[in-house]
Amino acid sequence: MQFTANNTIDQVGIHYFSMMTTKVLGHICRLNTSTDVGIDAWIELVDGNRMATGTYVAAQIKSSENTDEKNSITHYIDEKHKEYWLNHSIPVVFVDVNIDKNCILIKDISQRNLVQTNTRWKITLTEDDELSKVGRDLFSRLARPHPSDPLRSKLRELQIVLNDYSYVPVMVADMADGLQVIGRTIMELTQLLNMANLDTARYGREIRSDIEIQIGRALKIKTEWSYYYTSD
Repeated sequence: MQFTANNTIDQVGIHYFSMMTTKVLGHICRLNTSTDVGIDAWIELVDGNRMATGTYVAAQIKSSENTDEKNSITHYIDEKHKEYWLNHSIPVVFVDVNIDKNCILIKDISQRNLVQTNTRWKITLTEDDELSKVGRDLFSRLARPHPSDPLRSKLRELQIVLNDYSYVPVMVADMADGLQVIGRTIMELTQLLNMANLDTARYGREIRSDIEIQIGRALKIKTEWSYYYTSD
């Protein structure tokens, strides 16, 4: 089977990104050697004490050899890949590697960074997205533990509880029991947030924000239930 020029460019770009992620940022980059379904590498963050944190960011890497003096580059994404990356259990960054310029640009794949066209979605990266400029802060903000992490598992469990109590019941007796459950859920979410705040290297800003959102959601449910319970 032929190893094409494009294959060469892809391989050089992927390995260059892996090397620079470790050399510049000090993180561990593990290349995906299995069937490529849209994730080319996994980055595990290393803290200031040179300890692996067990938190990860995934990367989709596109490589090119282009000497144009453009200040930005745009990549187009189909609906299938957009949904896959946005719903992935680990946050995903889009990486553009220019192997001629030795330039790496990165941007998180999020709704705010995607622009819809007539048939696809696009993401634009500029010189402000250069790895050495934004990589450390971006990875720290996005990184999450593996889905099997106890805190993440507990957060998913509490989210399911809130889903079950998102509607005010008709029976007053159900309201009394439900208010107790919601109160315990708020307490447990607060405990999770305190745990996350004590280990910010492991639990980045995004996951701490997720917990805060769920606390706000629980408080809103409690307020609505309390209003109807006291009214009756």
